[in-house]
Amino acid sequence: MNQGFVWESKKGYSPAHTKYYLPDEEGFWEASWYHQGSGDFIPVQYDELKIGFSICTDIWFFQHARAYGKKGVHLIAVPRATPEGSLETWLAGGRAAAVVSGAYCISSNRYALKTENVPLGGMGWIVGPDGEVLGLTSQAAPFLTMDVDLQKANRAKKTYPRYVRE
Repeated sequence: MNQGFVWESKKGYSPAHTKYYLPDEEGFWEASWYHQGSGDFIPVQYDELKIGFSICTDIWFFQHARAYGKKGVHLIAVPRATPEGSLETWLAGGRAAAVVSGAYCISSNRYALKTENVPLGGMGWIVGPDGEVLGLTSQAAPFLTMDVDLQKANRAKKTYPRYVRE
């Protein structure tokens, strides 16, 4: 379905965002396999945390990260399935999304064996609001837990380049 969601014990599953930008190439025939989302990039409130979702390819359209920042998100979640050879490029995208939004950017990436059709890299990240890499996951260390400071994200939105008007 290519959908980001929030899970709450009382409400259960709540859809938050369906992927809008769908590639159509070898190993990633998403425009053929899936329905495109509405194009709405609307933050979700979860307790004190305001979350924005950019599903995989959505991250490359930075106007949405900037708009999320203007809407006060603390965190942009980027679940993805990206090839092993492109991991550094995707991390650069995560860093840029954090900088333009003033929010933390977190990502998980599916891991697939090299024997599969498209070897997926597995590297995920936590990036701070100023683009600093706070942590990475790998095949050897597939889990990462970290406390984030929501006030740091709030303060970042008042600094360059986030305060610049369009």
